Amino acid sequence: MIVSFEGLQFTADHNWVRIGGDTARIGITACFAERLTGLCEVRLPRLGEQVQHLAPCGLLATSYWTGDLFTPVTGTVTGVNQRVIDAPELVRADPYGAGWLFEADLADQPARLLDGLSYLELTSQYT
Repeated sequence: MIVSFEGLQFTADHNWVRIGGDTARIGITACFAERLTGLCEVRLPRLGEQVQHLAPCGLLATSYWTGDLFTPVTGTVTGVNQRVIDAPELVRADPYGAGWLFEADLADQPARLLDGLSYLELTSQYT
């Protein structure tokens, strides 16, 4: 999969963030998504919910693993991708497109985000 990282920032915990003004769209990276074989459940924060940087805000589950989804931002949830709740495999199939997770109005600018090159360097240890 060829992906343009233009406009994306990343966390060391394999989230991506696309910031536009005071709003952020959040998803998980392809590096993480490809390890979620058999993704069968996605739980996301609710509209209007307050999310806190690095706090759990949802859940991802496969047939063999369940883990918390941690948010890379602090803010108020303004959009939830119902498509990934209905069809969790979208997260794995198109993590930077149709598989985005949620959007939030930012309470402040996120800290400790990586650019694309820094994220690729970090994940090169996994290949």
